[in-house]
Amino acid sequence: MQHEFQLTKFETELIVNAEVMLAKNRIIQKVVGLFAALSEKYVSVAATSLVSDVNCKSPKIARGENYLSLPYVMLDYPRNFSNKDAFSIRTFFWWGQHISIHLYLSGIYKSKYQNKVEIAINKGLLQDWFWCVNQNEWQHHFEEDNYVSMQQGFDATPHEQVNFLKIAKKIPLNQWNSSTETLLESFTLLINIIRD
Repeated sequence: MQHEFQLTKFETELIVNAEVMLAKNRIIQKVVGLFAALSEKYVSVAATSLVSDVNCKSPKIARGENYLSLPYVMLDYPRNFSNKDAFSIRTFFWWGQHISIHLYLSGIYKSKYQNKVEIAINKGLLQDWFWCVNQNEWQHHFEEDNYVSMQQGFDATPHEQVNFLKIAKKIPLNQWNSSTETLLESFTLLINIIRD
């Protein structure tokens, strides 16, 4: 048998231990459960203050196994996607990396709300957030080619060159037990920033 198919000692320890995958499945179910509970809270917050021209489709939870080779779960609410225009707040769990919340605006929504986001940044409301510098709006990692800390200074120039604006907050996975409060506070902040 070719050497490339042989397992390392660590890999062998993993495949003989069914508990590894069972634990992973339990954790993913807890993430989905957390996001379902959060979606109810998000709907409640949005019902009283959401911008009037955003069509509030019901929250959507999706999961997958391969965002940059790792499992993920995401919650989109509010969500309004068309070919040219998008408005979404995405809550994202990424195995081994982080939990995050992203405001994504493109097309008419970027034109309408970018100024409100920039005012919030200038007021210091988003100091522990990041802004997207990537040309690909569908990336959620926090490497320097994708997100840059607001503490390094916000530069609107890249957002004038692309048709979208994204900002995000990252929550370390070791803060899982307090993440519900952090995510709800972050969601409420975003809604308050862009509301009419």
